[in-house]
Amino acid sequence: IKDAREIKRYVSKNVEEEYTPAVVEFYRTVYGEFKLLPPGTDLKKLLLTLLSGQIGGFYEPENTTFYIAEKSMSFREMIIAHELTHALQDCYMPLKSVLYLEDLGYEKSSPFRNDDISLARISLIEGEAQFVTSLFLARKGFALSPDYLKKNDYGYLISSQVQFSMAPPVIANQLIFPYTKGMNFIEVLY
Repeated sequence: IKDAREIKRYVSKNVEEEYTPAVVEFYRTVYGEFKLLPPGTDLKKLLLTLLSGQIGGFYEPENTTFYIAEKSMSFREMIIAHELTHALQDCYMPLKSVLYLEDLGYEKSSPFRNDDISLARISLIEGEAQFVTSLFLARKGFALSPDYLKKNDYGYLISSQVQFSMAPPVIANQLIFPYTKGMNFIEVLY
C-alpha cells in the first residue's frame, strides 16, 4: 500500500525517465504546431498532476510487484483484479520490453519511438486488464450494461475528475484512450 507521497514519487520518477528534455520539446513542438497545447504549458508538471491524482494502483514490471494507493482501499478488489491481470500478462510477455518498444530496439526515453505502436500495445494491455476487471465485477454481482462497458469504470471515472476536465483534451484523451478504447477492442475479441 502506497500513500500519496509515495505515489507522487513513483509518478515523478517515471515522468522524469520517460519525458526527457528532448521528448518534452518534441511534443511541445508537435502539439504547439497544431495548437493542441496552450503556449507555455509545463508538460512534465501537467502529467505529474494528472497521473498522481488518478492512480489507484500500479504494477511495476521491474520488480514484479503491484501496489495499491492508500486512498483507493475502498476499491481494492477492483484494483487487485486489474493489477493482477498485468502481473499475469507479464508472465507471458515481458511488459517492460513490450511497453517501451525495447523489443524493437527503441529506448524508453526516445522521442522518435513509434507512438502508434506504443499506443496500440498499451491499449491492448490496459484494455485486457479493464475487461478482466469488468468480468470480475460482474461475478461480484454488478450488472454491466452495454453503456457501462462503453464508458467503462476507469475511463469514465478518470475523465470525470477535475484535473482531467481542466487538462488540454489532447493530453487527457491520450491518457484515457488505452483504458476505454483498449477495452472496447478486447470486448470485440471476446
